[in-house]
Amino acid sequence: MKVLRILLLSVMLLAAVFLLPTPAAQAATTLVYTGTLDFTTNPFDDYSVFIPAGANITATLDCGPPKPGTLDPYLQVFDPDGVLIGESDDDIGDGMCGDGWSGGYYTFVAAKTGNYVFRATSYDYIDSTDWGTGDGPYTLTVEGLPESSEPTWTGWDPGDDRINPHPAQPVALYCRTEGVVGYSPDGALVLFASQEQIDALGVPAAPALLAASADGSARLYRLASGEFQLNVNQGAQEYIFTWDACPPAHKTTQVIDVATGQTLVYYTWP
Repeated sequence: MKVLRILLLSVMLLAAVFLLPTPAAQAATTLVYTGTLDFTTNPFDDYSVFIPAGANITATLDCGPPKPGTLDPYLQVFDPDGVLIGESDDDIGDGMCGDGWSGGYYTFVAAKTGNYVFRATSYDYIDSTDWGTGDGPYTLTVEGLPESSEPTWTGWDPGDDRINPHPAQPVALYCRTEGVVGYSPDGALVLFASQEQIDALGVPAAPALLAASADGSARLYRLASGEFQLNVNQGAQEYIFTWDACPPAHKTTQVIDVATGQTLVYYTWP
């Protein structure tokens, strides 16, 4: 049963290599996610990643750390329409996961722009049988995401000096002489904190609100660490961008699933 799956997946991968176009070379970034699966209570974790069409992506799901690991990992990849486009079981081939099995990897060229879902699960879950290898830690790596990739912005040029240039941004932030300003994807002003406000506040003892959008969904804070943080509520998800100063030397982006608290997207510079 498992050997047949591997043969079918190999044929699918070879077909994908010959049928899909080769994208132009460009700078890329790598996302790394870790978690722990439980066959009964948490049999899989899904991670949504925005990917532009033409990006050459490699996703790897391995057990651990540590290795050898108890989990027999099984990777699945879904396109923006929710269609399963690839999966991998034992392709790493080191025999260090589960009961002598291995992690897997899947390489593809994104056929369309949108949010792709990478599912970290186990062979036990796929086979609907508790073989004793459905529990344990895993590491999911997604490589090849262009650093410049992001959704199409309308009405203005996205190639500017915003401090959060990445796919997950719902608000573009700028450090200006006058203060910190945020714009929506169509170029409308969302919030503004003047330099006078920032100076007057200083470094607060607890997070303090500096500015907010008219509807309250976007909120700019100064943290007790001296850092600045933008929170944007997007319904099911919360966007969080943190930076140290203007101009920033260190920046972090997270997108959190509000219901589960799971981190869906994570970027950090440098």
